[in-house]
Amino acid sequence: MTPARRARPPYLRLVTPLPAEAPSPTRFIEIAVAWGNNPLRVHHLEAPATFELADSPIPGGPLVIDRDGVPYVRITERARNLSLVMANGHTARGVRTPDATLFPLYRGHRAHFELGPLIVDVAAIELPPPPPQPRWWRLQWALLAVSLILNAIVIALVLKG
Repeated sequence: MTPARRARPPYLRLVTPLPAEAPSPTRFIEIAVAWGNNPLRVHHLEAPATFELADSPIPGGPLVIDRDGVPYVRITERARNLSLVMANGHTARGVRTPDATLFPLYRGHRAHFELGPLIVDVAAIELPPPPPQPRWWRLQWALLAVSLILNAIVIALVLKG
């Protein structure tokens, strides 16, 4: 056999998998509550936080709780159409407690479920970076000084008569 035939085809080469990244804690949580296709409210929380639907027609305790600095979404037994998605796109399982299932909210994790007529989305988000500062804004102190000097000159000329 020739040396070209002995070499493995490129699709048979072994590839070492990338190491799994540890989930990173989130700083902000977004809770969106809708009635069908009609959004009712959106709340943004800074972790650690606890959140409860205070005037909801569906009682059942808090939706978001904090356990040792990690926020968890609390999903009761009455929840339907449950979807728990991690940052890498895989679905996840929560931790069972006597009255609910707890799903940790690390950065990029999202929970979607229905509580009676309400549709609830809870997501661990990061705020977008602030918009860049315009170049002319860097000269703000110089522009302020020039405007004060011009105002002083105009006032002096008006008073001089």
